[in-house]
Amino acid sequence: MIEIHTPSEFEAYLQQDKPILLDFYTDSCNPCKSLLFILEKLSFKHKEQVVFLKTKADQNIELAKQFGITKVPTLIILKDIENIERISGLITENGLQLKLKEILT
Repeated sequence: MIEIHTPSEFEAYLQQDKPILLDFYTDSCNPCKSLLFILEKLSFKHKEQVVFLKTKADQNIELAKQFGITKVPTLIILKDIENIERISGLITENGLQLKLKEILT
């Protein structure tokens, strides 16, 4: 996973021709830590098909506001610069794998 710190860093990834999974988290969030383990595993598995990004919602406030983030963890999955999926809270590895399969087919 790639850590981003500013909206401009995020925008640079929008130029790629791959779907983007963006994880909003904080260091003090226990569900975020559990989800990070799942995301790391899936990012290795799907590294050729999906760009996996993460950002601290409490430090990248401008980007968090842009996506209307009110709680963490929140995942935003984008394809073709469109918000196609928003997942708030903890999701299982199988659940997230199914979401990725949907956007990759």
